[in-house]
Amino acid sequence: ARRLYAEAVAVDPTDSHTYMDWANLERRSGRGRSARAIFTDGVKHVSRRDAAVLYTAFAQFEASDKHPDQARFLYGRAAEANPMDTYVWQTWGCFEEAEGNVERARQLFERGVVVTGGQIATVWQAWGMLEQRAGHPDVARHLFERGTRANPTDAATWVAWGRLEATAGN
Repeated sequence: ARRLYAEAVAVDPTDSHTYMDWANLERRSGRGRSARAIFTDGVKHVSRRDAAVLYTAFAQFEASDKHPDQARFLYGRAAEANPMDTYVWQTWGCFEEAEGNVERARQLFERGVVVTGGQIATVWQAWGMLEQRAGHPDVARHLFERGTRANPTDAATWVAWGRLEATAGN
């Protein structure tokens, strides 16, 4: 498999999916150093937009490997590469919440909402779930409502809102 991934990179060194798949193979094989090298190589060769995707995946890898400072650095690089990518802001916010940095998570979710003009339901949903877990059900309701207005067909936001109401006995 490694040889085939190397061939794929040789054929198209700008394909972010190849780097991501290869790095994930190395990670699953317990070869973290190799995965890091592949991510690092990948962000040098792909477009700026695709670099944001790779940096975000790299950050998630570092977060799961218990390297929060490196994950933050990589999320920052992802945001620099494509500040309009809501997935960067959403995953970074979820990471910060998991690390116990609730206020920072709120700031990141808010940034994700701002860069899209509030049009992406999943950021509203993630922020609403944070507020629900933080014990602010009224704020969560408002955020879920904003998410369903942003995208009335986003079932996950409706489900999250439904869970909130079920938990509240409504």
